[in-house]
Amino acid sequence: MTGDLRALAAEVGTAIGSNDTLARALGDHPEDASDAWNELGGALARQGNKGLAQRCFEVSAQANPASHKPLANLGSLALERGDAEEAAARLVAASELAPDNARILSKLGAALHRLGDLTGAAQRFDRSARLQPSWEALHNLGLCRAEAGDPSGALEAFEAALVIDPDAYPTALARARALLSVGAAEEGRAALLVCCGKVPPHHAAVVELLELLVQNGLFSPAASLSQAALERWPADEALLLVLVSALGALGDLTRAEPALRRAAPLAEGPGPLLHLARLHAERGERDKEIELLRQVAERFPERPEPRIQLAIALSASGRAEAALAILRPLADAPDAPLSVLGAVPMAELAIGDAARAMRAIRQAEALGAGPESFQTSIAVLTTNYVDDMTADEVADAHRRWAARAFPPVSPRPSARRRPGGRVRIGFASPDLREHSVGRFIAPVLRSLDRERFEVFCYSITARPLDAFTDRIRSLPLVFRDLRAQSIPQMLELIDADGVDVLFDLNGWMAEHKLELFHRRAAPVQIGYLGYPHTTGIAAMDYRISDAVADPPGSDRFYSEKLVRLPRSAWAFETDAPVPRPVGASRAPTFGCFNNLCKVTPTTLATWAAVLAAVPDARLLLKSHGLEYETARSRVIEALGSRGVDPARVELRGAVATTAEHLQMYAEVDVALDTFPYNGTTTTCEALFAGVPVVSMVGEAPASRVGASLLGAAGLEEVIAPGAQAYVEAAAKLATVRDVQSRMALREHVERSPLGDVRALTRAIEAAITEILGGRLPSPV
Repeated sequence: MTGDLRALAAEVGTAIGSNDTLARALGDHPEDASDAWNELGGALARQGNKGLAQRCFEVSAQANPASHKPLANLGSLALERGDAEEAAARLVAASELAPDNARILSKLGAALHRLGDLTGAAQRFDRSARLQPSWEALHNLGLCRAEAGDPSGALEAFEAALVIDPDAYPTALARARALLSVGAAEEGRAALLVCCGKVPPHHAAVVELLELLVQNGLFSPAASLSQAALERWPADEALLLVLVSALGALGDLTRAEPALRRAAPLAEGPGPLLHLARLHAERGERDKEIELLRQVAERFPERPEPRIQLAIALSASGRAEAALAILRPLADAPDAPLSVLGAVPMAELAIGDAARAMRAIRQAEALGAGPESFQTSIAVLTTNYVDDMTADEVADAHRRWAARAFPPVSPRPSARRRPGGRVRIGFASPDLREHSVGRFIAPVLRSLDRERFEVFCYSITARPLDAFTDRIRSLPLVFRDLRAQSIPQMLELIDADGVDVLFDLNGWMAEHKLELFHRRAAPVQIGYLGYPHTTGIAAMDYRISDAVADPPGSDRFYSEKLVRLPRSAWAFETDAPVPRPVGASRAPTFGCFNNLCKVTPTTLATWAAVLAAVPDARLLLKSHGLEYETARSRVIEALGSRGVDPARVELRGAVATTAEHLQMYAEVDVALDTFPYNGTTTTCEALFAGVPVVSMVGEAPASRVGASLLGAAGLEEVIAPGAQAYVEAAAKLATVRDVQSRMALREHVERSPLGDVRALTRAIEAAITEILGGRLPSPV
């Protein structure tokens, strides 16, 4: 044993260059010189000779098992090389020998933290800081508390750490995060601004801070910091993306162009040019965007990103077929990347092919797609359009995708209602304009009892507002235009307005801001009107519906608590005249003006049966997407395979105005609803145009809206429980084609509950009162 130690001593002496000193230190009995071996190990560790240091510490520990020092040093070495299990074992042994050693407790806390034992780690950091306050222990204590979901405790620790070291950037940034987590948004943003002056010149640190600045609406400092950072890293794509995002939010994208053009020749990839193309898109310069993307795709033929972005641009500019010509070959490849699969659904939906969109979504989900892969709203929305999913599968998909898009967050403080005073109701939607949602909600907004309710409207669209918006603005309400506002800024504004009840009128439709509701924008949150299914978000408390659209047993489809009104959840009004039927001698005409995505294989098969039952009838379809030959061919081929002569089918694309759209009902004798996703606005428009509608009812929420509307109109005889009843009802109605019948139907519907907006508004007001009064069960 002594010989081995002497050999080790010689090796150590050579390593540190002091053989004589080492020999005198160890003497003739090296096995007894525990402290000397420990000190030598420390010297070697400081030199970077960790392997030899390890051997010295082990000898020291063997020489004196009662000494905590070598065990602590062995634990530190294990921690440095990433062996958290060994580090914890060594440091536990050291802390048992020296229970009040603050440094050992702090190191043990670090080891337990790496092992995922947040409670044990926090206990050690806390005790270490109490024994000997240090920045390291307090900072790490704050991190543990933050990870454990205790932002208030984390904030306390970070602030104590900053007292010891006010210039510690990691703690300053962590404190800002904690402030934001506890809902102190103004203080949190101020703390982020302080961090801008402290951030070290390290790329990862700068990017992390920039992302937080953008997330919290601090676009101006984000733009300034990213521009400064680009002087150091001129071709960095992450910095360029932040710059474009920040300046875009400020409405000043032009400032980003010099940096992008400077970076383009320096970058090894297409990134800067792709950002430049996005700049053109933000300016509305679609042709310039597409031309630049074509050039980038030719320059980088081996990279899929330029082609994918080109396809997205083509789809957004109304050239979905050209987009799919690029995307489909990429998506059909065995190793199709998520970025391709993510771009496919929107283009497929643009030509009305929900089945192919769903196929890409399923491929992407099988590869682990998350919200960063493509628009989650497209994935969720598409589940309503396909007819090969059960109602339970559709509901499960909504919850699954919602969980991916919105991971758990610390709950924001939920304000209590002010005693007395009017209830403050807010309505958030991107569609407070000439849109189906706008047309449904405007009469309700007009009819709300202003003695009991104060009304706020939050427009969350980036699109131009219009004359219809002006009609809403003219009502006695507060209208907020939230374009270019970040989610934190929106939350602050809604807080400042003191809204008691906030309605989401959009669900998973385009431009949704469900994150507002996920982060608890108001004490009571209710989904209504714009979407036919659950949001899947736990913080959405209630959903307004009725017993026809959502009969007993349908509660299982929703994460929200259903509030069933004692009448239909919809009412409609219009001043559009009843169009006179044209061509009295023409063949009976069935028509459908619904979204083409709703025209599923089941729907087409049923329509083919209707046409077979009325051999002289024709079918008129009008929808976005039917301007594409691909979409037209798909519809004609599906009907033709079931014996329908193409000459009996007329297909038309979208028209420019609502007036033109409504006038086309003059050519339709019977409107045919889609399945499993019924029409809503189209059903109401047809009825008010004097055109009867036949609808098939199913189990899923989207397939029961037609039954609610037609039931409210007193037209139960055209609600079909299955395909055969649907065909029979349509065939029976095809014989009536005179203007008197149309006028009579319009008058009948206007007098029915479907035409009674005031009664619907009173029912909604009563539901709000019951919710706030605690007379409805609280959401689970």
